[in-house]
Amino acid sequence: MISIKMPFYLLASWIDKLNTTFLLMEKEQLWFIIFVVLLITLYFIIKPVIRLLQRLGWNYFTTYVITILLFLNIMLTMQNQQHIDVIPSSISIMLLSIVSLGIIVMIIRVTQLLLVYLKRR
Repeated sequence: MISIKMPFYLLASWIDKLNTTFLLMEKEQLWFIIFVVLLITLYFIIKPVIRLLQRLGWNYFTTYVITILLFLNIMLTMQNQQHIDVIPSSISIMLLSIVSLGIIVMIIRVTQLLLVYLKRR
């Protein structure tokens, strides 16, 4: 088994050592504010990219990427909440499921394009 242990980053260690009483809030509240600011920042960074992909007509690709990100978030959250070490086979199963989803989306899209082409003829 491979155990992934991520060291605290500089900000995390600073907040953990910080006496937050002078801010009139608990550490959890400070973390909440930081995460909300990070999410808002990510939203404004990713929004133009998704709009570009939609304008290019890559709706299926955009949906595929968002689905992968949500899937990985859910799987890693479940593993962290259950205190399960990341096993190499579980990583390979996650990658296999992502590739399988891509193949399924590609087959569906090619089938749809063929049906539209055959209806036009």
